[in-house]
Amino acid sequence: MTISSDRRVTRTRKLLRDALIQLILEQGYDAIRVQDITDKANLGRATFYIHYKDKEDLLLDAIEDLRQELYLRVQSEPDSSPLPGFRALFAHAAENRAFYQAIFHRVRGQQQIRRVMVDAIQSGLAALGSESEIPGAFIGHFLAGAALQLLDWWLSSDMPYSIDEMESMFLNLMRQGLPAAFKTNATEQS
Repeated sequence: MTISSDRRVTRTRKLLRDALIQLILEQGYDAIRVQDITDKANLGRATFYIHYKDKEDLLLDAIEDLRQELYLRVQSEPDSSPLPGFRALFAHAAENRAFYQAIFHRVRGQQQIRRVMVDAIQSGLAALGSESEIPGAFIGHFLAGAALQLLDWWLSSDMPYSIDEMESMFLNLMRQGLPAAFKTNATEQS
């Protein structure tokens, strides 16, 4: 395969992926037909079937690409935090907002992203070397679930806070717990 044909394959797959994302957001995954995808992408059905066997294959390929991208980004983030990766997650979601919103309409997509997050959290906890009474898998799933719910809310609310603010608030809640978030004036004055 030549470089120009590699570029054509990449371009075609991106057109199909973008069309699928737009359609999921417009009408939901179940209502979409391959013909809808090819019409939206302005490509022929034969072109679609050169690359994918069905719409599920396209969705899974798109999710896997997103998962790999997120994984690499989390791994490259500096270990300046006891819970690394959350800034990378919020930044990645902001840059790929439509795709994340489409994934939040599809449970399987959330499970793929959750797996990357749980693995990253467990790796970060293992690197700290501290032991806990609570199993690492429990902690990983708890934090990943909280982060996914926040991402869904943040993206659907037009990102009212910056990436830095989201990371800071999330990490503060994780470090200090809910009691710190509900300090009263009387508590703060004493």
